[in-house]
Amino acid sequence: MNLLPNYQLAEIPDEKIYGYCLNSLHERGKHKARIFRQVLGISAKDGEILKSEIISNLQISEVRNIRENIHGTIYTVPLKICIFEREAEIITAWIILHNNNVPKLITCYVNV
Repeated sequence: MNLLPNYQLAEIPDEKIYGYCLNSLHERGKHKARIFRQVLGISAKDGEILKSEIISNLQISEVRNIRENIHGTIYTVPLKICIFEREAEIITAWIILHNNNVPKLITCYVNV
């Protein structure tokens, strides 16, 4: 199984979840926030639940795509998650910087 390297060290910055993906006021993130609310019934107040589901599913979810950029290696990992008895596939993107081995969440969205 091709898992995210060092998935057990994965970090999800609060600003990615609260400030972007679940932020209904963010210029670009508001569209993601709307879909998270419609499909999974979550909003910014549920950010810790989303973070927990993402982290716990990394150990069973395969990397779908790998690419390089000037900063490091980017991995795309689709995850099946269940929140409030609603299920969805979430697409997550992670970066491992050239000088580091810790995967950091870049973004995530509901795959509709």
